[in-house]
Amino acid sequence: MKDELKQAILAKNFSIVFIRHGRTPWSLDQLMDGPKSFPLTEQGIKETEIMAEKFQSLFKDCVVLYASPLERTMQSATIYQYHTGLPITIVDGIQERCYGDYSTLSRDEVDQGVKPDDQEVDEIFESRVMNAIAEVIQAHNDHSTIALVSHSGVFKFFSEWLSGEIQKLDFSELSVFHPDPENKTYTLKIYGLSDDPKSSAKLS
Repeated sequence: MKDELKQAILAKNFSIVFIRHGRTPWSLDQLMDGPKSFPLTEQGIKETEIMAEKFQSLFKDCVVLYASPLERTMQSATIYQYHTGLPITIVDGIQERCYGDYSTLSRDEVDQGVKPDDQEVDEIFESRVMNAIAEVIQAHNDHSTIALVSHSGVFKFFSEWLSGEIQKLDFSELSVFHPDPENKTYTLKIYGLSDDPKSSAKLS
């Protein structure tokens, strides 16, 4: 399914903006949120406001915001909706991966441990994300631009699946994948709080 869906995105000349939610209280303690639901911090709200204004000026052709159902993503999406007027559609399949017992450990502790038995396995996580994105793509015409308001784990998988390289987004940052159907590649730009793109790359 991976290759077929990648070709479908290229064939439809489909631009995808990926927005990571703002900071949460657990973010401050370097804990892994997983599927738990938390609100944004005051800093997270302010940073999301800045990025929503930037999004509004950069992606005027975007037609919809697809959001994970968790509180931090819905709160972020609502801020974007305020600035853009775009509708929000909740998509269960793009919520964060379930990390199991890691949800109460710091990232440093995770690096020293083993995966818990109740962690969502790769195959199930990847399948639900791809199925969700496939449904989103099928709902739109060619040359569309849509936005996904989601999570770090989903973005890492999504970027590696499209490009073969894992990309990372900090809190509140956004990225855009522009397809180049003729060359069967993507151009990726990542935007942070500064005025200029944080990074830009051509992905095979």
